[in-house]
Amino acid sequence: MAELSPSNNLPGLRIAAAHRQQMIEIARLTAPLEACGILAGDGKESRLVIEITNALASPTRYQMSPEELIAAFWKLESDGLSVLAFFHSHPASAPLPSQTDLREHHYPGIPQIILGKAESRWKLRAYFLQEQQIQEIPIQYY
Repeated sequence: MAELSPSNNLPGLRIAAAHRQQMIEIARLTAPLEACGILAGDGKESRLVIEITNALASPTRYQMSPEELIAAFWKLESDGLSVLAFFHSHPASAPLPSQTDLREHHYPGIPQIILGKAESRWKLRAYFLQEQQIQEIPIQYY
């Protein structure tokens, strides 16, 4: 298993409470399949949530629809926004990165938010994922 490191001076994510709720609603409505998407912002705070179809339609893996991902990137560019984080859900487990998440995360410089359903409540945690290293980063809601 990969090593989970604390967030020693890593920048945190500032997420609007409404965006947190929007990601939870996407995960809730997509369950029992994994949901996925983009949290976009102005470099400091969240400004937009973009749901992207899980092309694998799987309860244990996700792959963002390539067409929707490209369209989302174009939208962000035209709106002057950037990707703050990618998100996906673990509808039947805690919000912890899996080996599959580590292996298939192709943007190591961009945080990954995982929404996990544990004890009948959705919880969010954010991580930088690189090879076999996992670094949790703080989330601040505003």
